[in-house]
Parts: sequence; C-alpha cells; structure tokens
Amino acid sequence: KIVVGGSTGNAGAQATVIRFMSDGSLDTTFGTAGYAYLPYYGNLGNSTGGVKVLQNGKIVANGSNDSSAFIVRLTASGIVDSTFGTAGFTVFLLRQYCRCPGPLEVLQDGSIISAYVQGNGPYNLALIKTDSNGVRDNTFGTAGVLVVTEITNSGKVVLDNSNRILVSGNTSFSVTGVVRLLANGSHDNSFGTGGLSVVVDSGFSAHPTPIVLSDNSIVLAADDGSPFLPSIGATHLLANGSQDMTYGTGGVAVTAFRLATPVSGIALDNDEVLMLGTYFYQSATTIVTGELSVLNIAGKIDSVLQGGQAYSMFQYDTGIGNKITTSLAMHKLPGGKVLVGGQNSSRIWLARYKYLGFATGTDEINPALNFQLFPNPSGRFAVLNYQTAGRKEAAIKVFDITGKIVLEKTIPAGLDSYRFETSAWSNGF
Repeated sequence: KIVVGGSTGNAGAQATVIRFMSDGSLDTTFGTAGYAYLPYYGNLGNSTGGVKVLQNGKIVANGSNDSSAFIVRLTASGIVDSTFGTAGFTVFLLRQYCRCPGPLEVLQDGSIISAYVQGNGPYNLALIKTDSNGVRDNTFGTAGVLVVTEITNSGKVVLDNSNRILVSGNTSFSVTGVVRLLANGSHDNSFGTGGLSVVVDSGFSAHPTPIVLSDNSIVLAADDGSPFLPSIGATHLLANGSQDMTYGTGGVAVTAFRLATPVSGIALDNDEVLMLGTYFYQSATTIVTGELSVLNIAGKIDSVLQGGQAYSMFQYDTGIGNKITTSLAMHKLPGGKVLVGGQNSSRIWLARYKYLGFATGTDEINPALNFQLFPNPSGRFAVLNYQTAGRKEAAIKVFDITGKIVLEKTIPAGLDSYRFETSAWSNGF
C-alpha cells in the first residue's frame, strides 16, 4: 500500500495522512474514507514533511508550525495512537520560525529522528529525537534537540547501513557538506574531519540530495543553482568521507537530462543511482513533464532505459492548469516499477511507470529459471535477481569454463537479490 503525508485546507492547513491501495485507489479502511486528519495540537496542524510505515503497520509522521515541531504516530487503521507520547504526539518548542519539516528516519532500536529548519536567516538544521514510544531522548543534543551548526540551510537526513545519521546540505554559500553523527548525536570522527566532509567545488552544490550505497559510501546529487533549468550532477563520497575523484570525470558525474531541473527524487537499483528531474510549466497547461536518468556505480551515464536511452521522459496530465508546483518525489517499487508523486494547486497526484532497468546481456538466460544476471558481461561486479517459491533459501554456484566452482553461497530466505564482486576474476565464467 502507498502512504502519503501532506496537508488539507488553506489557512490553518491540517496535517493529513492518506493511504492508497497498490492500484492507486483510496484505502477506505484507513482513517476516514482513506484520510487520517491529525488533530490540532496547540497551534500545530501544519503539513507533514516525513512519513514512515513501521514493521508493525503503524505510521509515524512529523510536522511543524511557527515555533513548534511534532512527531505523531498512527495505528495501522489510521487512528492517532494514544500510547505514543502525549495523546499520540510529542511536541518540541524550537526557535522562532520553525518550518519545513524534513525527512523522518527510524533507527534500529525504534527511536525516531526528525529534521526541521529553524530561524529566519541565517537558517539552521535542527534534529529532534524520541524513543520508540515518543518519549523525548534527553541524551540527544540538548533535551532531545540537536542543532547541526555546520549546515546553514535546509538539508536532507538519511541513515546509513550502520545506523549512523547523515545530514547533507550547504556549509556556506555554494559549498556542499555531509555531517555524519552517531545514534547518540555525537559527531563520528572517523568520517571526514571531525565528522564533516566538504565536497570539493564540483559546480553542483544547490539542493544536495544524498543516497547511501551498499558499502556505506554516499552519492550526492545536486544542481548548479541556476534560477532557470539548472544542470544536475553528482559526486561520490567514500565511507570514510573522502571524495572519490575517480567517480564520473574528475570526481563529478553529469546526468543526461535534456530538460535540466533540480533533483526531485533519487533511488537505488543495486547501487545504480536513479535520478528524477521534472520540468514544470507555469502556464495554463495541465501537463507535468519529468525525466529519469541513471548513473552506474562508476558515475557514468548508463543507457539502460527503454530503447537503450540515457534518459526516459514521462508526462502526466494533472487535470489542473496554472501554478504547477515543484513538489515531487520518487520511490522505486519491487517488480521494476517507479512511483512518482507530486502536487499542483490543491491536488496531489501519483503516477506509476515501468522501469525496465538492466536488460542487457541476459538473452542467453532461460526465462523459465526466473532469474536475471546483469551486467553481462560484467566488470567490477554482477547482480543476480531471482525468484524462489515462497522466497525460500537459495543456493548460488558460479563455475569457470572448466567446470570448477569459484563461488558458492547460500542466500537466506526472504532475499531476492545477490551482488558479488567480479573484478578479480579472469574471463570465462
């Protein structure tokens, strides 16, 4: 199912969570006919900035208004969970002009991190943290609030595969940086310099958007800050925070977008980076146009989309003209599909597209075996996607041309993909 957070109404907008079925229809069993309207909490009730579905089906979301920020938890049926915080909410009073609720992340122990922008220039990024029950974590920052002083404007927050907190943004005008924090809020001194990694001027520093690869390295997608049709590029930080100067060309990868725009969404497909950019018409047209571009693990444009293209264009008729906004997001779904969502005027919209991914070099594979190997032939690595009945345990063996086994691996039940290094192998496997 698909869960979306936003706001309804105009003045005094009320935070709202909506749930859709996989076919795009409203899940009428959720909240009130598919909508969970969050009650005002004091002067709160602004739009939600982040939504996460927990393993037990419950939903956590965040929001802000003026000088306050909140985290709320809903039951799986869309009712405010009164066992969380105080009557379902945990409220933080931050500095004046608290706004732009950012990403929300759930750590391995169930504790919750939420990001907000505070101030009226200069800006700072503030993180708040609660435990899994909504109790303020007073060991984090000051009374559960940590101001990331290195980031001077709105930033993005993600977790890496080791449960560390990554905060990306601008450290000063046109300079991009990433701060890595431990789960307790202290700087990870093994990353960059004192926990901060600054990207060497790449020409792409506006709106940096991070994504974490399987080895805990980071790809940062950003635009060049141009007010009209900016170009999009990416840089690669190794797991220790040093910049990978072999990535792309001289450490910078440039995408294949024709209608260049800020990055609207970013996702991974076996360490290949999918980037979504969108071109918006501020006229009477109802059409929103977007492009998808793919960078491979080396930061090169990967022409793996339909017809071997370096980019793929989509168009969606929202049914509403004028003032098409730049609010857009992307999520990669299982089964080779991409979900794109956005808003314009007073509506949100969702569209689902097929993502063909990596079809090159698999013609000799028997489709009845229900697996796909790519890239084939391979260089540094190969990825095997497979299907087993009931997602059971799988055994993988790789043979050389003499029949000798060079790799034997048992994959636990529940997984459907395995990535293995091939750079040290000779030809003929």
